[in-house]
Amino acid sequence: MLEVHMQQLDIDILCLQETHRSGSEYFLTSSGFLFVFSGSASCDEKEHAGVGFLIAPRVRSSLIGFCQFSNRLCSVKIK
Repeated sequence: MLEVHMQQLDIDILCLQETHRSGSEYFLTSSGFLFVFSGSASCDEKEHAGVGFLIAPRVRSSLIGFCQFSNRLCSVKIK
């Protein structure tokens, strides 16, 4: 759903907040978008707000890297 809106509105990088996901992970969707999530260290923590990015396929080739610091901080480096 988010990928469709990004394509319609010509958005390359979408910043996400309040994802409520524990742990940090990343994965590619079937349409080539990259999801990057940064959450709390464990499921036991009370607060696991979560942040992340959704990166369009045309920008992925310019992606240098990303760092998942905490449930409040994540960074993406683009050339």
